[in-house]
Amino acid sequence: MSMEALVVADRRQKKVEVALDRRQDKEREQLIVAHIPLVHYLVGRMMFHLPQHLDQQDLMSAAMIGLINA
Repeated sequence: MSMEALVVADRRQKKVEVALDRRQDKEREQLIVAHIPLVHYLVGRMMFHLPQHLDQQDLMSAAMIGLINA
């Protein structure tokens, strides 16, 4: 294979990798958004079993971070 053919193949490979990364990012974002209602539901249920001094918004923030990192 010539050097020029290798360069062209490398460029194509990089374009494919970029496209896959964008697709994966979009799918990941869709999964996160789809599960936000579940986070709200679970935090609401947990609040009944936790001490009253805990702030629901703080728990919601922690739960959202957990969802994003999952």
